[in-house]
Amino acid sequence: MMKKQLALLLMIGFACIANAQKDEEIEYYTDDVVNRSKVFASAHYSPYFLNRNIISSESFPDDPVNVILNSSAKGGYGYAIGIDLYYKLNKGLNLGLGVNRSAGSYTIDYKQALETAGFPTDSLAGDYIMTTNVSYINIPLQFMYGISMNDLWDLEVVPQIEMNIVDNINRTATQTFDDERGNLGDQTDKAQQINWTVGIGIGINYYISESFSFFLRPQVRYMLRPMIPNDELNEVLLWLGGQAGLRLYF
Repeated sequence: MMKKQLALLLMIGFACIANAQKDEEIEYYTDDVVNRSKVFASAHYSPYFLNRNIISSESFPDDPVNVILNSSAKGGYGYAIGIDLYYKLNKGLNLGLGVNRSAGSYTIDYKQALETAGFPTDSLAGDYIMTTNVSYINIPLQFMYGISMNDLWDLEVVPQIEMNIVDNINRTATQTFDDERGNLGDQTDKAQQINWTVGIGIGINYYISESFSFFLRPQVRYMLRPMIPNDELNEVLLWLGGQAGLRLYF
């Protein structure tokens, strides 16, 4: 009988203690998830090595002179600086539209071209070098595909097509050329007012924080039509270089 009474007292005691304890909220811990906006912007600087290629024309189809002039051309420094706005279509694909200004120059050594062709140049004093300076306002449409390597790094492939609005094309020479055709001086009015380039870049994107990232990639761009239509040289531009910049995620 005493054992039953003792057991009953213990049960009543435990019940009272349990009832006296305060209810505590249960805390759940989950991994941090970064939800970036579908819209983001970037600013970039793009240094380039600018060169040009002479393509065949109706006036000079497959002319070997084009090959000689191509070999005597020397590329120069070029650059582009601008901004882009992107919209995230899905997990990996982003559509971007931007605006930038590009500029650069290249030269053609006509004396070297004559030597390459086997003509004597002893009677020519000094250099015969033509320099072409160009600048464009560009509107690129980019299809940027990103592959996440980890929480901090993305690998990106960026093909693009770019509309080029001519700003200035000017040719100067170190010696007096026969310029009956008006190939020297300001050529802007003769140029394609709107041209097109295609390009591709492959690089990396590093997340500095939830709101900012830094990207770096090599890039190549090639002009689709001659800078100046119906020109004897029929020159198209080739841009070899890279792009670096910062992104802001809204």
